[in-house]
Amino acid sequence: MSNKKFIFHIKTYNDLDHMCPLVYYFLNKSERIDILFLTSYDFENDYRIKYFKKNYTNLKTVRVSFLQKLRGKIFLNSYVCHLMRKYLLINNLIRFFLNSCWKNIYLSSDIAALIYEWNFPQVLNFNEGKYLGIPTFSLPHGLNIWNNMDINIPIRDHYLKFGSWPDFSSRNQFDSYIVQSERHRKFLILWGQDPKKVHALGSARFYPDWIKLNLSILQSSQNKNSINEKINDETKYRNKLKVVFFLPHLNCNVNRRSMFNLLSKLSDNESIFMLIKLHTRNQKRFVSSLNKLIDDSIKIKFVTDIDSPLLIEWSDVVIGFGTSIVIEAMIKNKPLIHCQYLHDNSTIFDDSQIVHLSKSDDEVMNYLSELTKNISYSKPNQERLNKFLLREVYNFSREINIPERYYEFILKYVNNQ
Repeated sequence: MSNKKFIFHIKTYNDLDHMCPLVYYFLNKSERIDILFLTSYDFENDYRIKYFKKNYTNLKTVRVSFLQKLRGKIFLNSYVCHLMRKYLLINNLIRFFLNSCWKNIYLSSDIAALIYEWNFPQVLNFNEGKYLGIPTFSLPHGLNIWNNMDINIPIRDHYLKFGSWPDFSSRNQFDSYIVQSERHRKFLILWGQDPKKVHALGSARFYPDWIKLNLSILQSSQNKNSINEKINDETKYRNKLKVVFFLPHLNCNVNRRSMFNLLSKLSDNESIFMLIKLHTRNQKRFVSSLNKLIDDSIKIKFVTDIDSPLLIEWSDVVIGFGTSIVIEAMIKNKPLIHCQYLHDNSTIFDDSQIVHLSKSDDEVMNYLSELTKNISYSKPNQERLNKFLLREVYNFSREINIPERYYEFILKYVNNQ
């Protein structure tokens, strides 16, 4: 246990989803934790935050004020910081003003580390923290599932225009940049990050013990009383195959027309009842298009307010491509249909020995038909699944507590300063 506190900087649901296993472990180690929420995310009603606040006194949550964000944008943006590094006089004048007239109310002398999600370093507290010698860490806000590097439209366009990958070298300003797998680590090194600063520690979010606890917290929270009737009304799906379709981020080289064609066919399937979950970072304008498609269907529904672990627990079978949440479905031993043909990317799921690899709408429909006859028709082979998890969740470290690994890594770095 450290005598100082650790500050977690959170923007979105995704950040919180991947950092909660670490926050939980830090709290259990009696570490003092501050979580600064940088956006309008409704953290007060988040089931995990409620659980932490109910059970731990060593947690403080704060929404960052507009004035503190404005302070950073005016005086600590990348251009001003460049001038401060270049000219000593400018550096001294700005720091004098900030320290005497417009103070940072979140930084103090008792901070062990500043912890961020994957990001460029122009974020709140970063530059001042570096100046004060506080260690900085960038932790996962997602899990990279790609085998190709041109994973989305912006990166593909950049490569076609300049013949090179994006420059991530500015992220070397973090003391440590953490990813889950060696595959992702190699990507970032090719994009300009320092091999000595990029570390692969495994996935805390998909650590099986956390998956169990996370579902338990969710089921015991007040959320269980407000679960959408689309799940609770059993008359809608009695004697039908319960399907959850997790949609990907639409920028990730998705063939949208083909995806809509499949959804349309699924909406006509009398043997299934399907819930569609939009990716947390998808464009809002897509929602209206999706609603038009399924408006008249009683067999297919669009959900936004039900957490993915509950959907997976409810389901008989999961359909997905281009999203890491299906790893939880695999761990829960759910049959998984991976629609490889609906996007141009190559992923870690492109293995028909672990998932059902569909190459057409017909293959999806035929597989669902088989599952209606026998739900245990094709669940993940345990031996092959274990090899997959060893590579993608544990980063080749057997029998390891992944949140503990993160905690010890960060604590070791802090104690050596």
